[in-house]
Amino acid sequence: MAAIPPKLKRQLGSDGTYVVGLAHDGGSSLACSTTAKEVTILDILTNQVIHKHCIEKEIVGIHFVNQVLYYLDRSLQVHVVDKRMAEYPSCNRLSIPLKYDENGVTASAFNENYLAFATCCTTTTAGDSTAGQVGQSDDDDEDDEAKNPIWVFDMRNMEKVLVETDAHSDTVSSLSFKGNLLISGGLDGLVNVIDPTAAEGEYVVATVPLFVQIDTAVDRVGALNYGDAANILYVTTDDYRWNLLKMNSAEDIDNILTRRVRKERKLVDMVGLPREDFPVASVEYNVDESRMHLIGSSLDGTKSSIIGEYDFHKGLPRVAKYVDGTLFTGGEDGFIAGFQVELRDADGKTLKERFKTRTQPY
Repeated sequence: MAAIPPKLKRQLGSDGTYVVGLAHDGGSSLACSTTAKEVTILDILTNQVIHKHCIEKEIVGIHFVNQVLYYLDRSLQVHVVDKRMAEYPSCNRLSIPLKYDENGVTASAFNENYLAFATCCTTTTAGDSTAGQVGQSDDDDEDDEAKNPIWVFDMRNMEKVLVETDAHSDTVSSLSFKGNLLISGGLDGLVNVIDPTAAEGEYVVATVPLFVQIDTAVDRVGALNYGDAANILYVTTDDYRWNLLKMNSAEDIDNILTRRVRKERKLVDMVGLPREDFPVASVEYNVDESRMHLIGSSLDGTKSSIIGEYDFHKGLPRVAKYVDGTLFTGGEDGFIAGFQVELRDADGKTLKERFKTRTQPY
Protein backbone atom coordinates (compact mmCIF):
# COMPACT_ATOMS: atom_id res chain seq x y z
CA MET A 1 0.00 0.00 0.00
CA ALA A 2 1.32 3.44 -0.92
CA ALA A 3 1.99 5.73 2.01
CA ILE A 4 -0.48 8.58 2.47
CA PRO A 5 1.15 12.01 2.96
CA PRO A 6 -0.08 14.29 5.75
CA LYS A 7 -2.61 16.97 4.86
CA LEU A 8 -1.70 18.94 7.97
CA LYS A 9 1.65 19.10 9.74
CA ARG A 10 3.21 21.42 12.27
CA GLN A 11 6.28 21.24 14.45
CA LEU A 12 5.52 22.09 18.07
CA GLY A 13 9.03 21.79 19.49
CA SER A 14 12.68 21.24 18.78
CA ASP A 15 14.62 17.99 19.14
CA GLY A 16 13.84 16.36 22.44
CA THR A 17 10.32 17.83 22.67
CA TYR A 18 7.60 15.16 22.56
CA VAL A 19 3.91 15.66 21.78
CA VAL A 20 2.16 13.79 24.59
CA GLY A 21 -1.47 14.93 24.56
CA LEU A 22 -4.22 15.70 22.03
CA ALA A 23 -7.75 17.01 22.60
CA HIS A 24 -10.46 18.01 20.11
CA ASP A 25 -13.37 20.36 20.74
CA GLY A 26 -15.79 18.73 18.29
CA GLY A 27 -15.28 21.56 15.82
CA SER A 28 -12.17 23.11 14.31
CA SER A 29 -9.84 23.30 17.32
CA LEU A 30 -7.18 20.74 18.20
CA ALA A 31 -5.19 21.21 21.42
CA CYS A 32 -1.75 19.67 21.87
CA SER A 33 0.49 19.38 24.92
CA THR A 34 4.24 18.73 24.88
CA THR A 35 7.02 17.77 27.26
CA ALA A 36 8.20 21.39 26.96
CA LYS A 37 5.31 22.28 29.32
CA GLU A 38 3.50 24.02 26.50
CA VAL A 39 -0.07 23.86 25.18
CA THR A 40 -0.91 24.86 21.60
CA ILE A 41 -4.40 25.17 20.11
CA LEU A 42 -4.55 24.85 16.33
CA ASP A 43 -7.34 25.67 13.92
CA ILE A 44 -7.34 22.49 11.83
CA LEU A 45 -9.11 24.22 8.95
CA THR A 46 -6.37 26.81 8.49
CA ASN A 47 -3.39 25.14 10.23
CA GLN A 48 -2.97 28.34 12.24
CA VAL A 49 -2.03 28.65 15.91
CA ILE A 50 -4.81 30.40 17.84
CA HIS A 51 -3.47 29.92 21.36
CA LYS A 52 -0.15 29.02 22.93
CA HIS A 53 0.58 28.82 26.64
CA CYS A 54 3.78 27.80 28.43
CA ILE A 55 3.47 26.89 32.12
CA GLU A 56 5.92 26.10 34.91
CA LYS A 57 4.98 22.50 35.65
CA GLU A 58 4.65 19.40 33.49
CA ILE A 59 1.21 18.86 31.95
CA VAL A 60 -0.37 15.56 32.98
CA GLY A 61 -3.68 15.76 31.14
CA ILE A 62 -5.43 17.81 28.46
CA HIS A 63 -9.14 17.59 27.72
CA PHE A 64 -11.84 19.51 25.85
CA VAL A 65 -15.28 19.55 27.46
CA ASN A 66 -17.65 21.16 24.97
CA GLN A 67 -15.91 24.44 24.05
CA VAL A 68 -13.75 24.61 27.18
CA LEU A 69 -10.18 23.32 27.27
CA TYR A 70 -8.81 22.06 30.58
CA TYR A 71 -5.24 21.02 31.25
CA LEU A 72 -3.89 19.84 34.56
CA ASP A 73 -0.30 20.32 35.66
CA ARG A 74 1.69 18.51 38.33
CA SER A 75 1.09 21.28 40.86
CA LEU A 76 -2.65 20.48 40.68
CA GLN A 77 -3.43 23.72 38.89
CA VAL A 78 -6.26 23.41 36.36
CA HIS A 79 -5.77 25.79 33.42
CA VAL A 80 -9.01 26.78 31.68
CA VAL A 81 -9.38 28.21 28.15
CA ASP A 82 -13.04 28.94 27.33
CA LYS A 83 -13.74 29.47 23.63
CA ARG A 84 -17.15 30.90 24.47
CA MET A 85 -15.73 33.93 26.28
CA ALA A 86 -15.29 37.26 24.52
CA GLU A 87 -11.66 37.48 25.70
CA TYR A 88 -10.77 34.08 24.20
CA PRO A 89 -8.07 32.82 24.06
CA SER A 90 -7.25 34.09 27.57
CA CYS A 91 -6.49 31.49 30.23
CA ASN A 92 -7.76 31.19 33.80
CA ARG A 93 -6.65 28.86 36.58
CA LEU A 94 -8.40 26.79 39.21
CA SER A 95 -6.61 25.31 42.21
CA ILE A 96 -7.43 21.88 43.56
CA PRO A 97 -7.49 22.07 47.39
CA LEU A 98 -4.84 19.42 48.06
CA LYS A 99 -1.23 19.52 49.12
CA TYR A 100 0.95 17.86 46.55
CA ASP A 101 4.20 16.32 45.46
CA GLU A 102 4.75 17.39 41.86
CA ASN A 103 5.90 13.87 40.89
CA GLY A 104 2.78 12.24 42.24
CA VAL A 105 0.04 12.85 39.64
CA THR A 106 -0.10 9.92 37.21
CA ALA A 107 -3.32 10.32 35.16
CA SER A 108 -6.35 12.59 34.73
CA ALA A 109 -9.74 12.84 33.02
CA PHE A 110 -12.50 15.45 32.73
CA ASN A 111 -16.14 15.50 31.73
CA GLU A 112 -18.94 18.05 32.13
CA ASN A 113 -19.44 17.22 35.79
CA TYR A 114 -16.20 15.85 37.18
CA LEU A 115 -12.44 16.19 37.27
CA ALA A 116 -10.63 12.94 38.11
CA PHE A 117 -6.95 12.32 38.70
CA ALA A 118 -4.78 9.66 40.28
CA THR A 119 -1.78 10.01 42.55
CA CYS A 120 0.89 7.60 43.70
CA CYS A 121 2.07 9.00 47.04
CA THR A 122 1.00 7.92 50.51
CA THR A 123 -1.22 10.41 52.28
CA THR A 124 -0.14 11.68 55.69
CA THR A 125 -1.56 13.54 58.63
CA ALA A 126 -1.42 17.30 58.47
CA GLY A 127 1.05 17.43 61.34
CA ASP A 128 3.30 14.64 60.07
CA SER A 129 6.82 15.48 58.89
CA THR A 130 5.99 14.13 55.43
CA ALA A 131 2.83 16.21 55.05
CA GLY A 132 2.54 17.98 51.73
CA GLN A 133 2.56 14.92 49.52
CA VAL A 134 -0.16 14.28 46.99
CA GLY A 135 -3.28 12.94 48.60
CA GLN A 136 -3.23 15.11 51.68
CA SER A 137 -6.27 17.33 51.85
CA ASP A 138 -5.85 20.67 53.60
CA ASP A 139 -8.46 19.62 56.14
CA ASP A 140 -7.42 15.97 56.43
CA ASP A 141 -6.59 14.95 59.99
CA GLU A 142 -6.42 11.18 59.71
CA ASP A 143 -3.83 8.78 58.37
CA ASP A 144 -4.58 7.10 55.07
CA GLU A 145 -2.14 4.43 53.94
CA ALA A 146 -3.47 4.14 50.40
CA LYS A 147 -0.64 4.58 47.92
CA ASN A 148 -2.59 4.84 44.66
CA PRO A 149 -5.75 6.84 45.32
CA ILE A 150 -8.11 8.13 42.64
CA TRP A 151 -9.64 11.54 43.34
CA VAL A 152 -12.84 12.95 41.84
CA PHE A 153 -13.83 16.62 42.21
CA ASP A 154 -16.97 18.50 41.25
CA MET A 155 -16.21 20.75 38.26
CA ARG A 156 -18.67 23.42 39.44
CA ASN A 157 -17.02 24.21 42.76
CA MET A 158 -13.86 22.05 42.96
CA GLU A 159 -15.23 20.25 46.00
CA LYS A 160 -14.10 16.67 46.58
CA VAL A 161 -16.68 14.07 45.54
CA LEU A 162 -14.71 10.96 46.42
CA VAL A 163 -11.31 9.40 46.94
CA GLU A 164 -11.10 5.73 45.95
CA THR A 165 -8.25 3.93 47.69
CA ASP A 166 -8.92 0.27 46.89
CA ALA A 167 -9.18 0.23 43.10
CA HIS A 168 -5.52 -0.51 42.31
CA SER A 169 -2.56 -2.07 44.12
CA ASP A 170 -0.07 -0.32 41.83
CA THR A 171 0.21 3.02 40.00
CA VAL A 172 -2.89 4.18 38.12
CA SER A 173 -1.67 4.74 34.56
CA SER A 174 -4.82 5.92 32.75
CA LEU A 175 -8.25 7.43 33.42
CA SER A 176 -11.16 8.05 31.04
CA PHE A 177 -14.82 8.94 31.42
CA LYS A 178 -17.64 7.00 29.77
CA GLY A 179 -20.53 9.32 30.50
CA ASN A 180 -20.30 9.84 34.26
CA LEU A 181 -18.62 6.48 34.82
CA LEU A 182 -14.87 6.70 35.39
CA ILE A 183 -12.71 3.98 33.83
CA SER A 184 -9.30 3.39 35.41
CA GLY A 185 -6.35 1.24 34.34
CA GLY A 186 -3.24 0.46 36.33
CA LEU A 187 0.17 -1.13 36.37
CA ASP A 188 -1.44 -3.98 38.34
CA GLY A 189 -3.18 -5.11 35.11
CA LEU A 190 -6.67 -4.18 36.34
CA VAL A 191 -9.40 -2.11 34.73
CA ASN A 192 -12.04 -0.68 37.07
CA VAL A 193 -15.35 1.08 36.57
CA ILE A 194 -15.96 3.75 39.21
CA ASP A 195 -19.35 5.35 39.77
CA PRO A 196 -19.03 8.76 41.51
CA THR A 197 -22.73 8.66 42.41
CA ALA A 198 -22.49 5.36 44.32
CA ALA A 199 -22.52 5.10 48.10
CA GLU A 200 -19.26 5.71 49.94
CA GLY A 201 -17.13 2.58 49.95
CA GLU A 202 -18.97 1.16 46.93
CA TYR A 203 -17.57 3.38 44.19
CA VAL A 204 -15.91 0.51 42.29
CA VAL A 205 -18.81 -1.22 40.55
CA ALA A 206 -16.81 -3.55 38.26
CA THR A 207 -13.27 -4.90 37.99
CA VAL A 208 -11.75 -6.61 34.95
CA PRO A 209 -8.37 -8.37 35.31
CA LEU A 210 -6.26 -8.26 32.13
CA PHE A 211 -3.44 -10.60 33.07
CA VAL A 212 -2.55 -11.88 29.61
CA GLN A 213 0.72 -12.83 31.23
CA ILE A 214 2.42 -12.13 34.54
CA ASP A 215 3.25 -8.45 35.11
CA THR A 216 1.13 -7.12 32.23
CA ALA A 217 0.42 -3.43 32.92
CA VAL A 218 -2.29 -1.21 31.47
CA ASP A 219 -1.01 1.72 29.42
CA ARG A 220 -4.25 3.36 28.31
CA VAL A 221 -8.03 3.00 28.66
CA GLY A 222 -10.75 4.73 26.69
CA ALA A 223 -14.22 4.46 25.16
CA LEU A 224 -15.30 4.04 21.55
CA ASN A 225 -18.18 6.21 20.40
CA TYR A 226 -19.44 5.01 17.04
CA GLY A 227 -22.36 2.77 16.05
CA ASP A 228 -22.06 -0.80 17.28
CA ALA A 229 -18.96 0.17 19.27
CA ALA A 230 -20.81 2.68 21.46
CA ASN A 231 -20.63 0.36 24.49
CA ILE A 232 -17.06 -0.80 23.89
CA LEU A 233 -14.02 0.13 25.97
CA TYR A 234 -10.49 -0.32 24.69
CA VAL A 235 -7.39 -1.11 26.73
CA THR A 236 -3.75 -1.11 25.67
CA THR A 237 -1.02 -2.85 27.65
CA ASP A 238 2.75 -2.51 27.93
CA ASP A 239 3.35 -5.76 26.00
CA TYR A 240 1.77 -4.19 22.88
CA ARG A 241 -1.57 -5.91 23.20
CA TRP A 242 -4.97 -4.31 22.92
CA ASN A 243 -8.24 -5.47 24.42
CA LEU A 244 -11.90 -4.70 23.76
CA LEU A 245 -14.30 -4.77 26.69
CA LYS A 246 -18.07 -4.81 26.20
CA MET A 247 -20.11 -2.92 28.79
CA ASN A 248 -23.37 -4.82 29.12
CA SER A 249 -23.98 -2.56 32.11
CA ALA A 250 -21.81 -0.65 34.55
CA GLU A 251 -21.50 -3.80 36.67
CA ASP A 252 -21.31 -6.36 33.85
CA ILE A 253 -18.27 -6.17 31.55
CA ASP A 254 -16.90 -8.84 29.21
CA ASN A 255 -13.41 -9.02 27.72
CA ILE A 256 -14.43 -9.83 24.13
CA LEU A 257 -11.18 -9.53 22.18
CA THR A 258 -7.41 -9.47 22.72
CA ARG A 259 -4.85 -8.87 19.99
CA ARG A 260 -1.10 -8.30 19.89
CA VAL A 261 0.62 -6.17 17.25
CA ARG A 262 3.30 -7.70 15.03
CA LYS A 263 6.71 -7.94 16.65
CA GLU A 264 8.31 -5.36 14.34
CA ARG A 265 5.73 -2.72 15.34
CA LYS A 266 4.91 -0.73 18.44
CA LEU A 267 1.36 -0.03 19.54
CA VAL A 268 0.72 3.72 19.68
CA ASP A 269 -2.98 4.06 20.46
CA MET A 270 -6.51 2.86 19.64
CA VAL A 271 -9.21 4.85 17.83
CA GLY A 272 -12.86 4.31 17.02
CA LEU A 273 -13.98 4.74 13.41
CA PRO A 274 -17.46 5.36 11.93
CA ARG A 275 -17.13 2.26 9.73
CA GLU A 276 -19.47 -0.70 10.00
CA ASP A 277 -16.81 -3.16 8.85
CA PHE A 278 -13.97 -1.87 11.07
CA PRO A 279 -15.33 0.20 13.97
CA VAL A 280 -12.05 -0.02 15.89
CA ALA A 281 -8.48 0.46 14.71
CA SER A 282 -5.02 0.18 16.19
CA VAL A 283 -2.38 2.80 15.39
CA GLU A 284 0.96 1.00 15.03
CA TYR A 285 4.47 2.19 14.18
CA ASN A 286 7.32 0.33 12.52
CA VAL A 287 10.47 1.90 13.97
CA ASP A 288 12.85 0.43 11.37
CA GLU A 289 10.78 1.75 8.45
CA SER A 290 9.52 4.96 10.16
CA ARG A 291 6.07 4.00 8.89
CA MET A 292 2.77 4.22 10.73
CA HIS A 293 -0.08 1.76 10.10
CA LEU A 294 -3.79 2.09 10.83
CA ILE A 295 -5.18 -1.45 11.22
CA GLY A 296 -8.96 -1.78 11.28
CA SER A 297 -10.72 -4.64 13.05
CA SER A 298 -14.21 -5.99 13.50
CA LEU A 299 -15.44 -6.24 17.07
CA ASP A 300 -15.26 -10.04 17.06
CA GLY A 301 -11.75 -10.07 15.57
CA THR A 302 -12.72 -12.19 12.55
CA LYS A 303 -11.89 -9.42 10.06
CA SER A 304 -9.01 -6.97 9.92
CA SER A 305 -7.40 -4.82 7.26
CA ILE A 306 -4.77 -2.14 6.75
CA ILE A 307 -6.81 1.04 6.32
CA GLY A 308 -3.86 3.36 5.82
CA GLU A 309 -0.06 3.60 5.88
CA TYR A 310 1.67 6.87 6.62
CA ASP A 311 5.29 7.98 6.21
CA PHE A 312 5.98 11.13 8.18
CA HIS A 313 7.01 10.85 11.83
CA LYS A 314 10.75 10.35 12.32
CA GLY A 315 10.20 9.44 15.95
CA LEU A 316 7.72 7.17 17.69
CA PRO A 317 4.18 8.65 17.69
CA ARG A 318 2.96 9.00 21.27
CA VAL A 319 -0.74 9.82 20.83
CA ALA A 320 -3.45 9.55 18.18
CA LYS A 321 -6.97 10.92 17.78
CA TYR A 322 -9.53 10.35 15.04
CA VAL A 323 -11.51 13.46 14.05
CA ASP A 324 -14.17 13.36 11.33
CA GLY A 325 -12.23 11.61 8.59
CA THR A 326 -8.73 12.54 9.75
CA LEU A 327 -6.25 10.73 11.98
CA PHE A 328 -4.21 13.19 14.04
CA THR A 329 -0.96 12.00 15.62
CA GLY A 330 1.72 13.56 17.79
CA GLY A 331 5.20 12.13 18.19
CA GLU A 332 8.63 12.16 19.71
CA ASP A 333 9.83 14.22 16.75
CA GLY A 334 7.84 17.20 18.09
CA PHE A 335 5.40 17.15 15.16
CA ILE A 336 1.67 16.75 14.91
CA ALA A 337 0.23 15.52 11.63
CA GLY A 338 -3.20 14.91 10.13
CA PHE A 339 -3.85 12.06 7.68
CA GLN A 340 -6.91 11.24 5.61
CA VAL A 341 -8.75 8.06 6.68
CA GLU A 342 -10.85 6.23 4.11
CA LEU A 343 -14.49 6.04 5.17
CA ARG A 344 -17.08 3.63 3.79
CA ASP A 345 -20.82 3.33 4.07
CA ALA A 346 -22.80 0.13 4.75
CA ASP A 347 -22.51 -0.89 1.08
CA GLY A 348 -18.74 -0.50 1.04
CA LYS A 349 -18.83 2.73 -0.96
CA THR A 350 -16.08 5.22 -0.21
CA LEU A 351 -17.46 8.42 1.28
CA LYS A 352 -16.27 11.88 0.35
CA GLU A 353 -13.60 13.57 2.43
CA ARG A 354 -15.07 15.42 5.36
CA PHE A 355 -12.11 17.47 6.56
CA LYS A 356 -10.10 19.78 4.32
CA THR A 357 -7.42 22.27 5.22
CA ARG A 358 -8.20 25.77 4.03
CA THR A 359 -6.10 28.86 3.42
CA GLN A 360 -8.96 31.03 4.71
CA PRO A 361 -11.32 30.34 7.63
CA TYR A 362 -15.01 29.78 7.10
